Amino acid sequence: MDENETIETGAGAIGEGKQTNLVKTIVIAAVAAVVVAAIVLLGIFVIKPMAAYGKAGSLEKKGEYALAFESFNRMGDYRDARARALALQGKLVTARAEQEDITLGGVAWQVLEVRDGKALVISKDALEERPYNDELVNVTWETSSLRKYLNETFINNRFSGEEQARIQTTKVKNGVNPENGSKNGKDTSDRIFLLSLEEANLYFTDNVARACRYNGSGAYWWLRSSGAAMDGLYTAAIVLDDGSLGYTGTAVNWGRRYVRPAMWISL
Repeated sequence: MDENETIETGAGAIGEGKQTNLVKTIVIAAVAAVVVAAIVLLGIFVIKPMAAYGKAGSLEKKGEYALAFESFNRMGDYRDARARALALQGKLVTARAEQEDITLGGVAWQVLEVRDGKALVISKDALEERPYNDELVNVTWETSSLRKYLNETFINNRFSGEEQARIQTTKVKNGVNPENGSKNGKDTSDRIFLLSLEEANLYFTDNVARACRYNGSGAYWWLRSSGAAMDGLYTAAIVLDDGSLGYTGTAVNWGRRYVRPAMWISL
């Protein structure tokens, strides 16, 4: 073998070595991609639903039924999530069916839930027309003028001292709009409040049950949840006059929207 042949043979060996390394690199990268994809899919379809299911169960044990119901409901056919959501709603419906409407402050209040000698009630009809907030600014339930009005002027003018003594201070959970993720602000402590989107979905089994009237006509009524996050247009969620949920909501200073207060009272 002459010198030229030796050089060519050596170059060929080096070339084959590079090709082998390249193939190994491609194989390793492909295997790594498959592993990463498997981990991602495991997280999406196994770990994440499992964690959400466990969290929903914990919420139910804590008595946070609206959030538990919403969580189970959004899991669809995962395990027995749908059945647990329906069972939770059915339990509340059965419990409140045993309670008649309660009259306080000259208003008929519909019982939504009964627990530990207390009842969650909501006015059977819308009581008055009032904006969620006096000005079109970025507000949440915590900072809204409607919250201030209900817990000061409304409660003092509507109820006697004896009736006020029955109204409980409630830790009101806020969180996010379940449809679009808009933040609802900090949790609050209120005696009078509005239902959230989750609560309006839980406590009323359909649109007909959720619809209410004001002076004999169908009414749009406020919820405390924030609406859609849109630049320059600040909204709060509502229930439409047909009882359907308005996740996008209405501008917070909009007129022709009505108030349907809720509260926990001692029985």
